[in-house]
Amino acid sequence: METINETQILVLRKNQDGYFQVASMPVEDSSFIINKINDAVGNCNKTLMDVQSIFFDNFRCINNYYLYLYPYEYDSSYISGAVKPKKYTDAEYKEELDKATKDRIKEKTPYDAAKIIAEEIYRLRKDYAQECIRYIKQQRLYEAFQRAANDSSVKMYSKESVGWDSFEYVITNDLKVCVNTNFGYGCANYFTLSISYKGIVIAPLSHIVKYYYANIIQIISCTRNYRIERKSWRPLFEFVAEFVNHSLSDPESFVQKYIMNEVDEMMKGLRDIMYDTSAVIDMFKKQDQNLLEYRTFIFIRPMSENENQSFSAFPDDMPVVFKSEKLMQATKTVEKLRELGGVAQIEIDAYIDEIINMVTILNSETETTIEKFKADIKRLIYHKECKEKDRDALQIQVDELNLKLYNILKELPPEAWQERNNVSNKYKEDHPEYDKLLKINQEISGIMSDIYSRESIVRRLQDCIESFASFLSKAG
Repeated sequence: METINETQILVLRKNQDGYFQVASMPVEDSSFIINKINDAVGNCNKTLMDVQSIFFDNFRCINNYYLYLYPYEYDSSYISGAVKPKKYTDAEYKEELDKATKDRIKEKTPYDAAKIIAEEIYRLRKDYAQECIRYIKQQRLYEAFQRAANDSSVKMYSKESVGWDSFEYVITNDLKVCVNTNFGYGCANYFTLSISYKGIVIAPLSHIVKYYYANIIQIISCTRNYRIERKSWRPLFEFVAEFVNHSLSDPESFVQKYIMNEVDEMMKGLRDIMYDTSAVIDMFKKQDQNLLEYRTFIFIRPMSENENQSFSAFPDDMPVVFKSEKLMQATKTVEKLRELGGVAQIEIDAYIDEIINMVTILNSETETTIEKFKADIKRLIYHKECKEKDRDALQIQVDELNLKLYNILKELPPEAWQERNNVSNKYKEDHPEYDKLLKINQEISGIMSDIYSRESIVRRLQDCIESFASFLSKAG
């Protein structure tokens, strides 16, 4: 099976007609030497020294160290590079084996000691083999990258590295493509593509309205933000090829049109969200959860089952939450709108004025919904407090019953656990206070859950109100 940056690397190649094409370059196959190494690992008569001989007799090392990811996934943590395997002398290997077995074979029978020594011989040759295979794979990847870098027709390739890396391709003086990666650092990982025009990153503004959830702060910082995995290289390269090919004849007019399409799509979506809310919500409910974009990009996601249930639980109020949060995200794009409008010479003020008008209209509806939920929360708190008084009174009765039950059970033999269990169950059946206490505790838990769900919605709406106020004050 072909795997990007294992069996092949992806390249963006410039053809003779000037157009760009996504292609692949093979990573040299090393199965012959790797199979020989693995055969030695599986042979109980072999040692680390045999694996070492196979490696150095059949493979020429170029560098002492490579900083690629193999065999780990891009989203892994605490990754180090592949180091050229150490070349042991017989004495050094014996010392390593003695160190590994010394403490383990103390006070063991000869049979057990021999078994432990065999285990350590296997572990040492297996660990050394893994070092060799990792180094081989990474050197082959290095060689493929070198071939791509030295090929004048190749303008980009799927360059990877542990840690931060950046690769820029200049289409024109004004239009540039940059791939930024940070692999092998866990939650700090990223894999982004930025296409900039006159120094301003072209952001996918339409993501706000195309997907149920879109983290706009992260989204507007780049053109595409990919999942941290090897297979993301292909959609990234295909997007760059398509973008560059469309821009070749007239980069300036293409970029203007591209930006304008993003802005128009965002504004059309916002109008639908504001004035045809139910239809948009239904669309997101029915949207395919396995949509390619959801599997390709991070910072976007479909509607979750819990969110779907919230719309069912609060059919009149959740649409207000939905509109408010979408519009709050739109307000965070205004600065980017101004930047893009400036470099692409697009009149953007009318769009900003429309967003301001939407905020003004929605603001009062959002505040009304907050007050409605606050009143509901107040009612539920009062109801909970009444239930808690009933529960506390009932708990006193149950505590007294438990004391009587304890005295009854104390008279039974400790080993008569089945009889004790039967007596306890019968006693609780005869005293309905137990069931009443269980029921009232369940009711209180249900009320607390209702309060929490409403408080969560209030916090979300209050965030929107604060964001709207800040936006309107800056807008003048």
